[in-house]
Formats: sequence, C-alpha cells, structure tokens
Amino acid sequence: MLRTSLSPIFHRCSSPIFSSSIIRHRRNYNVAAASSTATDPPMRQVDVITCAKEDHSIIRNLGEKFDKERNNHEKQKIANTFIREIAVHSHTEEMIIYPEFKILNNGENIADHSREEHREIKKDLSKLDGMKVSDIGYNELFKKIMKTFDKHAREEENEIFPKLANAIHESRRKELGRKFIITRPTVSTRPHPSAPDKPPMEIAAGLATAPIDKLRDATRDFVEINRSYTK
Repeated sequence: MLRTSLSPIFHRCSSPIFSSSIIRHRRNYNVAAASSTATDPPMRQVDVITCAKEDHSIIRNLGEKFDKERNNHEKQKIANTFIREIAVHSHTEEMIIYPEFKILNNGENIADHSREEHREIKKDLSKLDGMKVSDIGYNELFKKIMKTFDKHAREEENEIFPKLANAIHESRRKELGRKFIITRPTVSTRPHPSAPDKPPMEIAAGLATAPIDKLRDATRDFVEINRSYTK
C-alpha cells in the first residue's frame, strides 16, 4: 500500500513561491475553462445546488448499500467509493459553494461552521481510510460518519441552500454549477483534515495531493456511480 506523509506538502503550500504558482494556475484554469465552451459540446446548465444535493443523495445511497451488503469484498468497494465521494464532494463544495455564503446574513460564520463540520467528518473519514472492512470497529465508525454527514447535509438542504437560492440569481447558480462540474475531477479523492479548506490555498493543496490520491486509488476497487448532472 502506498503511504506518504502529506504534512510537508501542506507546509509548502503556504510558501510565497507556491502561492505565486497557484495564482498562475488559477488564471490558466479560468482561461481553459472559458475556452472549453468554444470547442467542446455545450455543457449542461445545472444549478450548483442541484449538483450538491445529488452528491448528498449518492452518498446516502452508498450508506444504505453498505448496511445491506453482507459480502466483505463488495462491502469494501462500497466503502472505498463512500470515502472518495465524501472527499471529492467536500473539497469541491468548499471551493465553489462556500465562498458564495459571504453574501448571506452572517454568511462568514455559516461558511466557517460548514467547514468545521467538514473537518470533523474528514478526521473520522481519514481513520476509516486507514482501516479495512474486516477490522474491529469499522462498521461503527462508518455509521458514525454517515450519521454526521447526513445531519450536515440536511442542514444545508433545509436551511442554507434555500437562503442561497434566494440570494443569488439562477444564472449565477448555473455558472457555479458549471464550475462545480469542471472542478470536481481535479480535487483530492481522499480526506485531508489538516489541509487548507479555503481557496486559494485549498486549490494549492489539491494540486499537490490529488495526483498522489489518484495513484493510491488505482489499487482500489469501487462501485459504479451514476451522476445525472455530468451526463
């Protein structure tokens, strides 16, 4: 199993040289994203809130499948996918959606609260990531994460997202949806609770960790996910 300490990577992400590099990357990324629409087939116009809520549903469905599955090999595939889906969703949400909370009343505190909940989930998810389904306590930790995630997701769906929908125009939400879809494949696929969770430094951390995560993922099996907003 490929293991590496990512703390030195996160330390380098705060250096002036790395900060300058990420600024250049963000400019190049924005240019590439803009130019892609000129040559590629038109991307579906999807409200970013729809994207986030579908991710929530996919993760909940994985939790239900995990509970019902009795074969440990299949159970591990579901758990691997669960870990990846929460990690990718969290990183993308923090980069694309949470910065928009600033326009809400008490928005900065709402964003900080949401990031703190993500950190708590990532801490437990990181523990789960280092275990196997057959390990003692695995099922209990999985259920704890699922319960915490569901509570967090319901708060977003029932309280925060309706406020955001009222505060920003549909065209802006669809623009954010496009960014959400473009960003999703570029982020880390494993939980990194000690990594920066605000842009632009989260982007820098992702540039460093995502290739390592995806290399590690090559040794894992996953279940298939059908995501409508990327079709």
